[in-house]
Amino acid sequence: MPRYEIVLSRFAESDLKEIVAYYSERDPKYAGRLFVKIRDKINGLNCFPERGAIVPELEKQGLLKYRQLIDGFYRIIYTVKGKVIRILIIIDSRRNLEEILMDKLMGMSEDE
Repeated sequence: MPRYEIVLSRFAESDLKEIVAYYSERDPKYAGRLFVKIRDKINGLNCFPERGAIVPELEKQGLLKYRQLIDGFYRIIYTVKGKVIRILIIIDSRRNLEEILMDKLMGMSEDE
């Protein structure tokens, strides 16, 4: 099975830290479990990067290179280029997704 390198963008790292910090104040054990769950979901892409669906809000805009994994309320948005999986953002799906996705994804470079 092919193995891919997984790289978190600075936005994804920041998103994950914010999510964990938010829940750490309320329930530290839950925050820890949520971190592990999201991390494991991301690491599962190592062998099957194409398993995530194309992000529907971006597909409507003709942007087909962005994929997503859903874990509870969170969407993990990523791209696959060669043998590199770039985790771009991790967002709460209860927010205005289209606006957040367009702002964040259009504001980042391919090399972040």
